[in-house]
Amino acid sequence: MKKTPTLLLTMLFLFACAAAHAECAYTLRVEDVQNHGMGDAAQRTAAQTLEANGCLSGNPSDVFTLTLRIEAIDTDRRINARGMILAGGLSSATYLNAHVTATLIAEQAGADVFSETLTYTNPPRELYSGWYRARSIKKHAVEDTAQKLIIRFLRDRALCGDRVNAPPGANGDLLTEDRDVWPVLGGGFTGVGFHEAGHLINARLTGHDARIRRSDDRTFEAQADTLAGLSVLFAHRLGDDMQFPFPDAMYDFSSVPSAAGPQYLDASGNPVSGGRSDHALIAYSGILYQNLTNEYLLTRHPDLIDRDDPFKKGIFFGNILVPAVYTVRGYSDANSDLWQLQQDLGWDRWAVNAMVLTPLALDMYRYYHPEKKKLRRWARIAKAVPLIIVLSQ
Repeated sequence: MKKTPTLLLTMLFLFACAAAHAECAYTLRVEDVQNHGMGDAAQRTAAQTLEANGCLSGNPSDVFTLTLRIEAIDTDRRINARGMILAGGLSSATYLNAHVTATLIAEQAGADVFSETLTYTNPPRELYSGWYRARSIKKHAVEDTAQKLIIRFLRDRALCGDRVNAPPGANGDLLTEDRDVWPVLGGGFTGVGFHEAGHLINARLTGHDARIRRSDDRTFEAQADTLAGLSVLFAHRLGDDMQFPFPDAMYDFSSVPSAAGPQYLDASGNPVSGGRSDHALIAYSGILYQNLTNEYLLTRHPDLIDRDDPFKKGIFFGNILVPAVYTVRGYSDANSDLWQLQQDLGWDRWAVNAMVLTPLALDMYRYYHPEKKKLRRWARIAKAVPLIIVLSQ
């Protein structure tokens, strides 16, 4: 029975806090003094922090007029030995620090009730620092600064002491924090799985047999980009011929060059009816399925860039990276998708690359600009045209 007064007092205290928060109403204006283009990010984070603590926007009673002024955003680069050695290679040789100076001024009934200036430096992003865009780092530093200033204001004015809620942290374009590397990589390998599944499924749909097998011909020479993209630990392998670590899709018929153009023969040397269009479709299917996966992601989650979902972001960027790498390193052996597609179409290499890169470029733009709704139509056309081309062979 002795616990009852304590429980009652606690409930009355929480009710008083809720009532105090319910009376908190605000109008918010953000000034980006140097026009960095970060005003929207600061406005969104500040509003989310206020509303997470019961403050209402535009309530006419007891309004706080808040002005958040972004005074300056400065950056400096630092040597990133840890990231360079462990992850990212030369692309992670440095990391970027962002320093944000901002001021929050609060007025109530025409009188200043709060004013504070804060200079905030974002925590370092070391692992795969080359994956963090400079604008993304600045944006997150601005968001963190805005949140900290709003929290300080709420603590200064609230009747509930330090009981201030912080909304979920800002999400990165790809990585929000270093530990996101693992779900991103998992998503990237899942994209590779979609690529190989595309070959297998469309081979079966066209009446052919396909198997995932080890290909001893699938090798690549370790060059400067290997060192730049992976780790300086690969430096001792520069110039070496290295086995590609993934198995490859093999089919029950193949393209054989001849004076009259490519011929399509089965394992017994017999001509395959419709072999040209089937072979072109199967060769393109890996990239096709990755494009379709990204179309699903951007249709289902047009705001993917702002979501805390590193696995889906890993799938998206894996589906961008793999076809993009093919356009640079995808003509090196006879079982390469784009080499086979080039033979099937009879096109120049630049034309095949343009067919592959156009949907990727549009999807990347959609990812970074989800407000551009009309791009969805053009991106879908860019994905449909290559499919029409390969089926028409």
